[in-house]
Amino acid sequence: MQVRVFNIEWDCDEEDCSGLGLPEEDVIEIPVEEDDNLTEEELQEIISDTLSEMYGFCHNGFMYDIIEN
Repeated sequence: MQVRVFNIEWDCDEEDCSGLGLPEEDVIEIPVEEDDNLTEEELQEIISDTLSEMYGFCHNGFMYDIIEN
């Protein structure tokens, strides 16, 4: 499945996080392996880990939608 992640609040020390290699886009789409037993909490953890791995920064929260295939 694809997940659309938006309103990401990056955890950076500077007031303006631009120039730190963080995405300029308002929306990021990431793939998540299909699993019928995946809880909402597990999905949020997968998204969180993926964002941190992709960009090398932690975050203070995000919103997401599942994109229907």
